[in-house]
Amino acid sequence: MTYDIAAAFAAHAAQTRYETLPPAALRAAKTFLLDTLGVGLAGSSGANVRAVCDLAPPCAGPDGPITGPFASLPDVVLVLAGRLC
Repeated sequence: MTYDIAAAFAAHAAQTRYETLPPAALRAAKTFLLDTLGVGLAGSSGANVRAVCDLAPPCAGPDGPITGPFASLPDVVLVLAGRLC
């Protein structure tokens, strides 16, 4: 039998309880969560958001294929467009 790292991680995460997490881990998780939300909110109204969204609608949907001229866009642009638009 092979070792499935994803299954091992999932099992560990499923068995972890909030009460057993060290205070430093909780502080770090809260900090990273707030930072992620803050960056998302601040970035969603940035000067270039509209330009990125204008490039991406044909390929930004959950089932949209990345084809044609959009296939050559850097992955980061496609990911950002999919999250912002």
